[in-house]
Parts: sequence; structure tokens; C-alpha cells
Amino acid sequence: MKARVYTGSRQLSLRTHRLLDRMLAPATGLCQQIGFLMRSPLEARLAVAGGDMTGVHVLRGLGEPRSGSHHIGGCGPTYDEAIIKTLGETVERYAQQSVIVDGRVRIQRASYQQMLAAGHRVLGGPGFDLFTPAQLARPGFPFTAIDARTSIGWVALSSLPDHGECWAPAQVALLGYRRAPDEPRFMLGVSTGTAAHTDPVQALERALLELIQIDSVMGHWYGRGVAVPLAADERTRAVTAVVQRHIHRDGPRPRFYWLPNADLPGFTIACLVEDDVVPKLGVGLGCSLRLDRAIYSAFLEGMAVAQLAKVILFRQAVGDLPPTPTPEALYDLDLNVSHYAVLGAAAVRRKFPDGQPVRTSELPADFGGGTRCLIESFAKTNKALAWLDMTTPDLRSLGFYVARVWSPETLSLCFPSAPPLRHSRFGAYGAADHESPHPYP
Repeated sequence: MKARVYTGSRQLSLRTHRLLDRMLAPATGLCQQIGFLMRSPLEARLAVAGGDMTGVHVLRGLGEPRSGSHHIGGCGPTYDEAIIKTLGETVERYAQQSVIVDGRVRIQRASYQQMLAAGHRVLGGPGFDLFTPAQLARPGFPFTAIDARTSIGWVALSSLPDHGECWAPAQVALLGYRRAPDEPRFMLGVSTGTAAHTDPVQALERALLELIQIDSVMGHWYGRGVAVPLAADERTRAVTAVVQRHIHRDGPRPRFYWLPNADLPGFTIACLVEDDVVPKLGVGLGCSLRLDRAIYSAFLEGMAVAQLAKVILFRQAVGDLPPTPTPEALYDLDLNVSHYAVLGAAAVRRKFPDGQPVRTSELPADFGGGTRCLIESFAKTNKALAWLDMTTPDLRSLGFYVARVWSPETLSLCFPSAPPLRHSRFGAYGAADHESPHPYP
């Protein structure tokens, strides 16, 4: 008899196993647990994972966050891809929260006027007036008006491409920033523009693409941007084959739209996943300098958001999450997903209309130049761009780099019912013309 000992899964690479060994543990791991969502027989044959991060809130002196509030997860045709993405998002979220505790970022409290008087290069001051008086007067509205005399926190960043020191409002530039009790909350801080990768250049490129992606998406949804329905042809033959291989012929069908940016490079693609039963709709996003990669990313995220909707609806049903409020008061980046999952595609048809699809070969050619092209595009369009290396020593020992980019001249993800209607960037998209909540988590 031949005895054989096997301790791993043939579905995971050796590299993934090694990362799991170093990152996953319920008490001491950077990632405390990873779970998988079960799909129905008609849903896409994809692995969808979710993870919970270690308790960085303890170091920050904050209360325990709601389960799933960090939006950590991964989706792919293999367990390996889903787990790697989940670990990567864990690294990203951990960096956003722990970089302040690490002590490498400089934060100071002052007004915009005081920062200028001290000779600092300051970003974002003219963008304080982001909301209309009607928005600010709405009961329960989560933000307060400030001006150039209001004392807030500022964080030191590095400008691109010159690498000079600049200062940005900490509330929007640092997701893990903790306001002083007397500091008014004037805008939402989100992870937009943050990416983790084993290559520092790729981390920066992906962070820049995310910045461009959300700018395109918010400009389209609240502005007058046009969503272009796509029809696959020879240009996207390979990625179309991948999509068809993983979806069931009788299951939810993905539809793809191009959301052109006003003046920045890259392809931002939205994937609408529609079904006749709840969840009736999930919307995923992808952005790349190559069209086929953007479509693939949007497909995976669309399918993952549809699964996320099931989790949110279940948690609402058992009382773990509150009921979905009225559309005028959606200030939660989960409940808007359940809102559209129940209403279905009809609720987004105005922004994603049916129409004659455009063949993918008719879209602009793929972009070259990589990270350099992206950085130069901000300079050429007169947009300030700031960068922060968020790689803490423990993340570097795992082989990861984390980059954070921010620009006051682009649109970030906002609360679904609280778009910054006075943001000057909406002018590039024909002006903001409504406040209907967006469907993106």
C-alpha cells in the first residue's frame, strides 16, 4: 500500500496557499475569515468570495464596524482568482485604515486660509461648496457646509508628476481619517483611487484607472453623459467567449455599456446583470486601457454585485440591516444595491437606455503608455493629482504595495442620494440634472 498525505487544494496555486497561510487566521490574520456565496444552477459559473478584515478599529479607538462594511471580496472563474482578489482587497482596506496608525502620514488642523498663509500648496479648497442649499437643508442630510475659514484636517501628499509636497483635505483623501469632535463633516471619504498589487507601478496604474472609472460613472449617472450599448464583434471575440462559457443559457444575461470619460483616457464599462426574479439587477464596473480587459472586469463585478444583493436582501429580511429607505434618503452604499435589486432594470433605463448597439470595433483604439499616459493625461487637462504610498512594513513583507491617488477635479463615489451637485466637474458632463440614487456599492 502506498500512503500519501495531501494538505492543500488542487484548485489553488502554491502562491495562493502561501498567502493564505500568512494572511488568514481568525485571531491573528490580516484577513480573519473568507466565505463563498452559493450560486443557483442558472447563475454564472463563477466563484464569489467575501472576507472580513482584522480589527484595525481597535488601534484607532473606534467602534466595531458592521460586518461586511469594508466591502472586501473577489470574483473569478476559479477559486484561486476569487481568493487572490479577496486577499488583495483586504490588503487595500487594511492600508487605508492603518497608514495613519503607522505614523508615516502628516496631518495638521487648519483652515484653508491658514494653509495658504503658511505657504502650503493646497488642493481642494475651491471645491468646498459642493452641495446646494436645498440639499443641506434636507432633514437627515449627512454633510455640513464649510468655507475657507473652517478648520479641518489636512494631509500631506506628493503631487504628480513633479513629486512636490501638497496638502489635501484629510476627510476625502484618507479613508481612515478620524475627525475631531468639533470638525464638521463636509464630504464622504471612500476608497476610490486606491489599489494594491505586487508591482508598485501596477498598483499606481490601477489606482489611477479607478479614479478615472468613478469619474466617468458619476458624471454619467448624475450628469448628461451617454451610455453606449455595445455589440461584440471580432475585436472582443476572446472575452465574449469567456463570458459565454461561464453564463447559463437560461440564467441572468449581462449587457455591456461604454461610459466615455469627458477628457481622460481608458475604457469605463458598465455590466448590467438582469433577471426576472429578485435580485433583478446588479451593476458592475470595469476600467482599463484595453477594452477587452475592461469588459472582463465589469462582467465579474456585475455578477458579484448580483450575489451581494442576495446577501443584503437576506440580512434585511432577518433584521440584520435596516429596511431600504426612500430614494431621497439613501445614504448607504449597500441599501442602494437592494433598492435596485428589487426594482429591476426599469429603474435605470433612463441612464442605460435600449438602443442600437455600437460594435466594439467602432470604439477608439486601445490606449498605450501605461501609467505614464495616465499621469500625463491629468496634467494635459489641468487637473491636480496627488499620490500617497500607503505600503506599511507588514504589507511590504507580504510582497504588496498600496497606492492612493486623489484629484479635486474628478468625481468620487458619493452616497447614493447625496451627489455633490455643485462640483465643477459636472460641467464636463453637461451639468448634474437629478439626484436619483446611483446603483453602485
